[in-house]
Amino acid sequence: MSSEKTKKWYAFVPNLFTSANMVCGIIGVYFALNNRIEMAVWLMFFSAFFDFFDGFVARILKVTSDIGKQLDSLSDLISFGLLPGALVFITMMNLISVSPNNGQLQIIEWFYLLIPLLIPVLSAHRLARFNIDQRQTNEFIGLPTPANALFFASLCLSLDAGKENFIQQLNHPLVLALLTLLFSILLVSNLRLFSLKFKTFSFRGNQIRFIFLALSAVIVILFSISGLAIVIVFYILLSVFNNILNRKARN
Repeated sequence: MSSEKTKKWYAFVPNLFTSANMVCGIIGVYFALNNRIEMAVWLMFFSAFFDFFDGFVARILKVTSDIGKQLDSLSDLISFGLLPGALVFITMMNLISVSPNNGQLQIIEWFYLLIPLLIPVLSAHRLARFNIDQRQTNEFIGLPTPANALFFASLCLSLDAGKENFIQQLNHPLVLALLTLLFSILLVSNLRLFSLKFKTFSFRGNQIRFIFLALSAVIVILFSISGLAIVIVFYILLSVFNNILNRKARN
């Protein structure tokens, strides 16, 4: 009994990290809707930091709980669902140079401004399924919401910066709309993606993780913030390649 009481007093610590994730997401949405894209993206990065450490701290302290799991999903919905949706929405507004308040939007412009809603809506479905899906212990089924959020954070910030690089080739509302549709579908797809959780740090059994992390570091060094979008695409393609290899090995 005394052991249980001892554990209870610090059981709130992981939830502090989760709550910090949520706070950063809420403030990030405010900045995004006020066209402060850089600040919004930085707050998303802080959310990702707290999102990583809440689970890490919970495992270290051995104080996981059902409430913590639900709180984590609610925080992720804000930081990695609503926030990237807000980023895409304001980026769309900048690309088409109109305001939804002027009452003179054409049908295609309404389409451009409404399609970002897919991100928070399908992120909610992705997170709800993750909470009840027992298969997602060593791998993910569907694109994880943080990966999707980081892709759009990188893309929107690069478009906002206006620097001449490969991202500027995507500087069109139709391209952004199609990417939003594609990645939103990936959130709720049955695509299997490898997890970055290491059970051991030996190379054997973790080859794909070490290769991904090493190449990702090179990409980010070469392309800076724009490189994060490439990293997420690389993550998806590498997972598809890994799935093909595993299927062949089983056959």
